[in-house]
Amino acid sequence: WHLFLNDLADRLVMDKRCINYFKKIIMSNFDATRLASLILTQLDHLKQYRQLQLSYFYIKVLLDVSNIVTKQMSASWFSSNEISLEKIACILDFIARFNFTQHRVELIRKFYDCAYVIQDQQHSQSNSWFGSLMPSNSPQRHFSTNLHILARKFKKYIWLQWVTTECDALRLEKVWEDIVAYLSTNEEANLDSAIKKFCPQINPALFRSILPIYSWVDLIFDIMETDLNHPLCPLIWYNFYLNYFANSLNGVSVGVKLISQETLTRLMDRLDSLHKYHSYKQKNWSSSSALQKNPSLTQLYQAYKLWLRDTSLHDAYVDIDSLGDQYLVPLLKAVMESSNANACLHYIDLDRIESQNKSLSHVWISSTRPLLSDQKNPIEDPIIYLDNNDLDDTQGDEFMQNEPADDAASLIARSHGIQPESKAARSLDDGQQELNKALDDDFFGEKKYRTGDELISLVKEQFSIVFEESTLFQLNISELNRTKTELIELVLRLYTNKKRTFVRVAPCIEGNECAGPARIKLEAEEALMDERKSQCIQDRRGQCQELVGELLVMPRNSCVKATILIEDNTKRLIDDPMRSKMVIETLLSWLSKSENYSQLNGSFCTANHLFKTVLEILSTSDQVDAYNHSIINVCLEHPESVQILSPYLSPCSCTAECFLDLYKTICSKQMTLGPMATFVMLSKFDIKSWLNTNSNKTKKAYHELIVTTCLAFKDIGKEPDKSNELTMDLFRRHLQIELAAPIREKPDELFLVLEQFLNLMDERVLAPNLWLDFLIII
Repeated sequence: WHLFLNDLADRLVMDKRCINYFKKIIMSNFDATRLASLILTQLDHLKQYRQLQLSYFYIKVLLDVSNIVTKQMSASWFSSNEISLEKIACILDFIARFNFTQHRVELIRKFYDCAYVIQDQQHSQSNSWFGSLMPSNSPQRHFSTNLHILARKFKKYIWLQWVTTECDALRLEKVWEDIVAYLSTNEEANLDSAIKKFCPQINPALFRSILPIYSWVDLIFDIMETDLNHPLCPLIWYNFYLNYFANSLNGVSVGVKLISQETLTRLMDRLDSLHKYHSYKQKNWSSSSALQKNPSLTQLYQAYKLWLRDTSLHDAYVDIDSLGDQYLVPLLKAVMESSNANACLHYIDLDRIESQNKSLSHVWISSTRPLLSDQKNPIEDPIIYLDNNDLDDTQGDEFMQNEPADDAASLIARSHGIQPESKAARSLDDGQQELNKALDDDFFGEKKYRTGDELISLVKEQFSIVFEESTLFQLNISELNRTKTELIELVLRLYTNKKRTFVRVAPCIEGNECAGPARIKLEAEEALMDERKSQCIQDRRGQCQELVGELLVMPRNSCVKATILIEDNTKRLIDDPMRSKMVIETLLSWLSKSENYSQLNGSFCTANHLFKTVLEILSTSDQVDAYNHSIINVCLEHPESVQILSPYLSPCSCTAECFLDLYKTICSKQMTLGPMATFVMLSKFDIKSWLNTNSNKTKKAYHELIVTTCLAFKDIGKEPDKSNELTMDLFRRHLQIELAAPIREKPDELFLVLEQFLNLMDERVLAPNLWLDFLIII
């Protein structure tokens, strides 16, 4: 659970414990509104950038849980978990509403990414429940996601339906442009022929079900049955007209070909109801201040009625500027130019949406206040009051930590009363006081930890703190680089050249013969700034500033304290001769694990320096053999570490048996280490010094050394490439030194080398020029 917010969706969601935890909550009798209230309370007390990240996490987790629930429903004939699915739909609906005012565009992208990533994961499994319904090459598989299932099954959640339709519009944007161009320039064409032309493998009926223009129509009918005053109502109608009046540059709009007369009649009835409702509300309920603050929805729906009724608006060269004010010409121009929905935003009651979000947040606060007021020291963890008997008691302990909320689990579990994170504003004096306090801690004394196992456990715990800091640092660096790249791309694409067509009508001059008014068509290209990209640029700048601020305060005091503890206790362990060997082997073996090694050799300088410091401390031990064996094992586990670890390798200080054993190990692992790493490590072996020191001992070890050197030529091969030149020269030098040793007896050693070379020739792995080298040595 100790994972950081920057990596929530990509790391924490992959943890089965996290998915199972949320599944238990969803499947329990816990009220969905209270859970949504808790989530909104957390989001409300984060910065905007963090709000979007945590929302992304919840969206991905909930869609993943819905996938599990849907699988269970499809696999059972007798059980149904529709209540659980409705809880998920309810929470996603509230999350969409919360992020609408500040992150509307980013919210759509997050839902889009989450929905289709989970769908692709489902389709990648041949035995999945959804994959069993359709073959793997069926295009129909890509048109239904868990998000669609939730939105269509529970139509009362309008915000969820809205974001689902926006995702469909984003996914089909390119295909929709091709269909519009085809229909607007071919009078006899219809939608089915367009679908067959651009998507020949897809069933037209299936494609119609997700086409945005029909989805907006369905959503209009659904929203009219729930709330005539819903904040999204103006936007949904606006999005419908964006598709209804869609056209190519010189063609008619496609709405008349796609929407039947019966549907148009029903839509007109809905507009009449909306117009009457808001006219009555404006006349009897609205105050003068409210009318000045918010544009008149009565005028908006009156204009919408005129747009739907006036068939001349579908013409290719309609003169919009000549229309009356009741048409709301600026808004109609935005529709005709396929502008984004920002033109309609000032008709949406954003204050009402914020008020609804605040009201929902108070649901959780009100439900937990009586419990918190009974305690002298209020607990900061409201999630322990979940009404869920299925949860383990031990899971609650993971959420009871009182450390600052830097990790995802704390952000998920804590309520709005959380203490703010420590930022660059923390003074140096406070940091110094915290370090001084750490030096007086019992961790540095004999009171709490007395045995070697306890001290090793403490060192590992402190390494985990450093690893978390390293992970956060690397994630922030990656996030900063990604954000900078996105910022540059947005700046380069901020302005677009759009071709605009203007039609001017010149009336006849009285007194002259005239066949009719002249229609003058003017075409021009205009550089337009994309307001959505401009807002995204501001958001990315804010993200960069926050990330830089977080990087400037690293390493934090908790990490510095951990490094001090590691150094101090490692020295204490090494100073004990009874357990120094065990400490070296255990600690270096644990640090060589892939997940730990990657943290110590990443871009976080504190972790890199700590690793080197620990190696220096361990090298001072009397257990030289165990230390060098452990270093060699780490190098074999991570060949790229040779550059870092080779300065700490000292085989010449080992015993004769250990020296020979290490030499054999490296020579036999050339293929694992690679030529350069092998050369660097073998350069640490002083063969001449070892032979002089052991000249009076048995010749068995001496002959083993010669055989090992000869066999090392086997891995180099018959035709060595340039990368092996240094290693081969080093082995030649070693062989020359070995045959010139004081304890050499010429016939025996020469026959031994000759025998090994002949064996290598039989295996066809001996380089021919080695015979010449052998003669020179003789």
